[in-house]
Amino acid sequence: MKLKRYKWIAVVAIVVAVVGGWIVWQRNRELRYEGKTIRQWIAVAKGSQRTGTNSLASFTTIRSHKEVLRMLDALGTNAASPLIQILDDGDSMVTSIKATIAASKWAPASIKSAASAGLTDSLETLSMTGQAISYLGSNAVHLIPELERIICDGKKPLAAYIANGTMGSLGVQALPALRRSLTNAPASRRQLVQVPIQRIYREAMKSENARDREDAALALIEYPRPPFQIIQIFLDMLKDPDPRRQNQSLNALAVHLPTMAPSLIAGYRAVEKLTNSEDAEVRRAATELLRKLPEPDPSKKP
Repeated sequence: MKLKRYKWIAVVAIVVAVVGGWIVWQRNRELRYEGKTIRQWIAVAKGSQRTGTNSLASFTTIRSHKEVLRMLDALGTNAASPLIQILDDGDSMVTSIKATIAASKWAPASIKSAASAGLTDSLETLSMTGQAISYLGSNAVHLIPELERIICDGKKPLAAYIANGTMGSLGVQALPALRRSLTNAPASRRQLVQVPIQRIYREAMKSENARDREDAALALIEYPRPPFQIIQIFLDMLKDPDPRRQNQSLNALAVHLPTMAPSLIAGYRAVEKLTNSEDAEVRRAATELLRKLPEPDPSKKP
């Protein structure tokens, strides 16, 4: 039994040494700021005290490290490629070996514990890297194709998890890539991809651009429990001179207004006005919707 344990320790040591040597060679070529590579700055960011190690939420945030933020501000878009490389390297052969050992039934408890701790450290590194890319914002949008590639890579579960959340922080420009990921990512990952998509739509509802707000509201009605704010956006759409947009709004209100706002008098009055529309289809849709809505309380102002 001891011989088997020593063999495994030797194998892991050799693999770590070989991969470590390659990593050191790569790091010597990396972009530096104030003498540190970006990997080293990420290590600085994740080196502070945290409340726990069992969940991603317990990790410290990169915004608590002013010196790291200063580095990102100074390098701007130049920091993007090194960061995506760190994310891309996150599910290395060493990480896979650690995951296998941590989940094994035969490895000694001490080795399993060390492998598990190594996985936690890797996840925190990836978390910090994803936060750094998010912080770059517009300086990182050119990474969207790379993030999409990682999300769809079945061999990169840790990196894909972080890349998915990072995409959500890059806004509407990331939507096409996320929609493609719903088809191209492993089936077990597609529900996860829905989360940043919904987040982007919810943020878009706050846009100063009316069409962006409307498109986001129309997209959100396809999801369970859409936000109540879609009602006001649809009511605003009723004022659009385009009958097609009015019909889109009426169809959405027909589903959601009776359940989300049965006593919304403003909604009743807005629909009521369109029963006199010059467009026959708009008149029909408005009349049918009005039948589903409760009569407003006459004691309340419309």
